[in-house]
Amino acid sequence: MQPHYALPVAGCGAAWLARRSGGPKVPGSNPGSPTNDWSKSPVQSDAATAQEYLSELDDGRREALAAVRQVVTDNLPDGYEETRQYGMISYVVPLGVLPDTYNGQPLMYIALASQKQYMSLYLTNVYGDESVENWFKERYLATGKKLNMGKSCVRFRKLDDLPLELVAEVVARTPIDEFVEIYRASRSGRR
Repeated sequence: MQPHYALPVAGCGAAWLARRSGGPKVPGSNPGSPTNDWSKSPVQSDAATAQEYLSELDDGRREALAAVRQVVTDNLPDGYEETRQYGMISYVVPLGVLPDTYNGQPLMYIALASQKQYMSLYLTNVYGDESVENWFKERYLATGKKLNMGKSCVRFRKLDDLPLELVAEVVARTPIDEFVEIYRASRSGRR
């Protein structure tokens, strides 16, 4: 199976993200419909830093996302950078490492967002590699927690919904050079 890196993330608001980034619309998305009011998306934030983004959230979400952020930063392989991208807290491959991305933006590895009905942890290394996706789903279900997953994101309503030890493992799983190679292979049709 080819790795999927056509959008920065897929599922969990991919239509909004595609529109915001100037990318293609997701089939079935209609910006004019009442169910897709792009201007009121809870992901939308003008915060310049992760700390500012967290400060905009209510106490429960701030605490949950801050805890997940800590797990991510504690386990993030060397080379990735924390930034704000697509209205979320994102961990990306810097353009200095990979300047030739499909959209000219740093390649997203992991991201965190507060949506209207839930919070999201975007895992592009899970979405981009079928064997990692199968490993992740199997391990997640083995924890006894309910997996609510889109194509690249895990949706959760409270911190207890996430197996943080598994989050740590999946974040640490893909070194930056390997992630860049997976991305390049997906763009050239190899793999």
